[in-house]
Amino acid sequence: MKKHPLVRELQPLARPAIRRNNAVTALWDRFATAVTNSEFVTVAIFSAIGFLITLNAMIYFPNLGAIVEQYNILP
Repeated sequence: MKKHPLVRELQPLARPAIRRNNAVTALWDRFATAVTNSEFVTVAIFSAIGFLITLNAMIYFPNLGAIVEQYNILP
């Protein structure tokens, strides 16, 4: 019996598109996990309520900035 020399073939390189797809999938999974976190949702809702209250005050009291400035003048 003849012993054949051990031949190792090079493995084909992974295509960059496949790595990119896995990276995009991992990024999307991390984003979805962060958005569905209950603490994040609580902070986002609290911030949105504060923004809406501020926007409402700006609409109903357009001169509020001038009034605050008047009271901030030092005697």
